[in-house]
Amino acid sequence: MPLWRTPVISSRISKGFLDTSWVLLVNVISVLTNIATFLLFANYLGPSLFGIFSYALAFGAIPAQAASLGFECVVVMNCSRDEKTLGPELGNSLLVMTTLSALCITGTYVVMNLVGVPAVTVGVVTIITASLCINSIADPLLSSTFRVMQQIRLPWLLLLLGKIAFLGAVAAVMHMKWSLQAASWLHLACNVAMCIAMLCLALAKICPSLDFGLLRRNLIAGLTFCANQLVSLARAGAPQIILERLGALAAVGEFAAAFRLANAAAIVPSALQTVFLPRFHAAKTDSQLTSWFLRIHRIIVVFAFLVAGLIFWCACDIIRLLLRGDFSQSIWVSQILAFSMVLNFASFPYSMLAEAMRKLKERLIVQAISAAVTVVACVLLTPKWGAFGAAWAAVIGWAAMFVLYQPITSPLRGRVSDMLYLPKAAIAAAVASIAAYTVFRTLHPGAFRLLAILVSYSLIYTCACLITRCITIDDVAGMRSSRQQPAREDEPLESVCSDV
Repeated sequence: MPLWRTPVISSRISKGFLDTSWVLLVNVISVLTNIATFLLFANYLGPSLFGIFSYALAFGAIPAQAASLGFECVVVMNCSRDEKTLGPELGNSLLVMTTLSALCITGTYVVMNLVGVPAVTVGVVTIITASLCINSIADPLLSSTFRVMQQIRLPWLLLLLGKIAFLGAVAAVMHMKWSLQAASWLHLACNVAMCIAMLCLALAKICPSLDFGLLRRNLIAGLTFCANQLVSLARAGAPQIILERLGALAAVGEFAAAFRLANAAAIVPSALQTVFLPRFHAAKTDSQLTSWFLRIHRIIVVFAFLVAGLIFWCACDIIRLLLRGDFSQSIWVSQILAFSMVLNFASFPYSMLAEAMRKLKERLIVQAISAAVTVVACVLLTPKWGAFGAAWAAVIGWAAMFVLYQPITSPLRGRVSDMLYLPKAAIAAAVASIAAYTVFRTLHPGAFRLLAILVSYSLIYTCACLITRCITIDDVAGMRSSRQQPAREDEPLESVCSDV
């Protein structure tokens, strides 16, 4: 019997997927709230003003991430095995992030004024940067602390309530017809309130302390995590920033609208990463780590093709239903970004595996090359093709990342390649696409057609996955049984199988 199918580890897996289901439920509600907020903003502001707001979010995320210094990832990595270090880790992280946030907010304001950015854009970007810096303390730092303690329900509910409150505040802004700067101040106020609530909840359970020796030891790992996340943000924000510098604010808004709708489907990979990344770090054998990877990779690949197909077939109806006519080009951009979703989602477990293998520098190199490819593609494609070129640049960047992750994770993936799941899921998506195309051609436009496409594609895709054995896990166990590592003689099976 494979190690991961034993009663002890099976119960751990069941608990992990129950936690994933809970996080997924909260994420679904959170994403729906985010989509509603984004739709209100987009329809209220229009492509040009929404382009300024999206540019501020993309630009402000970079100094906000620099202010975190990657310490939220250090907390997960170091405290997954020993929760006794939570107090010093949290105290050090709060000190570093608070100091750097103040410096980054000031630096953003000074730099934006020096490069001659319009005053309205400077004000919006500075306010959004402050908001994102404060938000980075609540999420991901404090939420990561609760993840390590396996207490994820209350913090996630608190984050969800904050997003719902922000949605109500946005509706009030629209009713009172406030300006873009007023909306930015509202974004800041909501994140300040959320950070205070999360901090009070954390202080009730943990007593932060300072340990400068531990801080020095964690500095290199934190800088590596921070650089990795900065590069990732640069890759995601490069299309919008380059379009803004070209003066195409409407194209920024159209690309941002399509990107946000497509990226809303990342709730499943995000939920799996939230719950299982501490378990990846806590794995005591290579075979256990590989088992986690194979199972999660299969689920994400199947879901990736499902999402890509739904985005491709339903983009026209969804955008016409939810956004006003000014965003017509977002339809084609969404369909192009559907291809990037497959590569995006499939890269999630590779990133988790590389982090668990402590290959932080190699992962940083992969992210840097992918970001460089994205930026070069944007520079070459966006002047002529605008938002369409930015979408294809995103596809090229994610493809480069997925390919580059293969060699650095190959030692633990073994001889049987998990890449075999990709053609199976692709075949299932092709079969379901034929059904969706038939529905698309025979039904009249309207909400009924959208519902019919969603239902028919999802059902036929699921059946095709079952036929090609993309969802069942028996063949995973068969592949794994030939390369499991036995438990060490001096260590009981329970200690080998324990996940956290």
